[in-house]
Amino acid sequence: MVPCYNTTCNIRLFIRYNTGLHISDNGKAFAAILEKLHQNYPIEIQEICIIAHSMGGLVTHSACHYAQENKFEWTKK
Repeated sequence: MVPCYNTTCNIRLFIRYNTGLHISDNGKAFAAILEKLHQNYPIEIQEICIIAHSMGGLVTHSACHYAQENKFEWTKK
C-alpha cells in the first residue's frame, strides 16, 4: 500500500486478530493498535470508520469499550 499524504484520501488498513484469544483480549489489542496509529500517523486523522463482520464486530465493540475506559484519543474521531 502506498500512503496518500493529503487531506482528501482514504487509507484502508486490514487488521487481523487471533481467533484463539478471548474477545476482550483482542479488543484491548485492537484499541491499543488504533491509539498507536492515531498518535503516530504523519497527518491528522479526520475520521475512523471500522467495517467488521461477526466476531470482528464483537472485537470492535470491545476495542471501543476499552478505548473509552482508557480515554484513548482515537475515540473522538
